[in-house]
Amino acid sequence: MWLSLQLTAPARRSRRWGLLAAGLCLATACGGAARTGSGSDAPSEDAPSDGVGRDGADGIAPGGAEQDDIATPDAMGASPGQQDAPESPLPAPDPGSAEQEPRELVYRVRPDGLLIEYDGLSLRPRAEAQRLTNAGYGIRSTVSYEPSPEAVHELRLSEGSPLSVYAKIFDKAGNQKATVADTRSASDTVDVCVDCPSEPWQAVWPRAEGTPLWWGERVVLEVGLWGIGLDETDRRPMKRLFLVEYRAGDSSDPVVRPPQF
Repeated sequence: MWLSLQLTAPARRSRRWGLLAAGLCLATACGGAARTGSGSDAPSEDAPSDGVGRDGADGIAPGGAEQDDIATPDAMGASPGQQDAPESPLPAPDPGSAEQEPRELVYRVRPDGLLIEYDGLSLRPRAEAQRLTNAGYGIRSTVSYEPSPEAVHELRLSEGSPLSVYAKIFDKAGNQKATVADTRSASDTVDVCVDCPSEPWQAVWPRAEGTPLWWGERVVLEVGLWGIGLDETDRRPMKRLFLVEYRAGDSSDPVVRPPQF
């Protein structure tokens, strides 16, 4: 048995417009775009309501970074009550503009893991826990993919990877103790196509200078893309592509699942 979810996320004109549009989308149209079937990986009452970060303001990132260079969970939708209203009305994008076009992602939860379909791309995210030399724990996220046979996609990179990682850390008692944002450190790009090299994408958390997860602590990683599109003008960030959840010391692998909305 498998679960199929089709999620439509709004495009970003600006940070404030993206937050407002995301809230409106959730309140009106997005719910009608979801298709669900029976499956053990569907969100349930047991899923932690705090497992998905909504507020990027407390993320840790070097000062002076541009907003698109900081991975905070605001691009794929947030509840209307969880974001401040804009200080003043913003002009609406032209209905026919590329900025107004939605993203459509289809999530399929299968026995062999999660499958994500986006604009002709098939993405298969996986995650594994790692025991570090300092006795802490980390997570390696890997995405293998099949390119679109009809289009060439362009990805933004940071240190050779297109994946961004935003982390929420919970202590042994289940209380949130920290959030850690990711910051893009380079502006390189890479093409994804049928004839292009197809090495899997990888991201390791925490970074070498970061604090690891200690035994009994839990982390929820929001893994996204620094930018994806058909070209530079079409390329936009995707900050909640999938979630990874893990409790340090568990013998089972980290859980990879679709984002919650």
